[in-house]
Amino acid sequence: MTILDKPFATSGAAGEGIELSIIIPARNEQAKIARDVAAAGDFLQQAGLAGEILVADDGSDDGTANVAWNAAS
Repeated sequence: MTILDKPFATSGAAGEGIELSIIIPARNEQAKIARDVAAAGDFLQQAGLAGEILVADDGSDDGTANVAWNAAS
């Protein structure tokens, strides 16, 4: 299992605590994982929360992990 963990910057000073962790389980979700990561990021921004998005890739063989990593950049 691969877990991608990139803090998602929201309003507030760097170093503030994480208020919410969003965990997205994924397996062979290359076609939609970028949308899922973006939707989670949009939610954090709209809610004004400092958070992180974690994608738990359970052995995908279709590039899910790479797409998720790039979507979080």
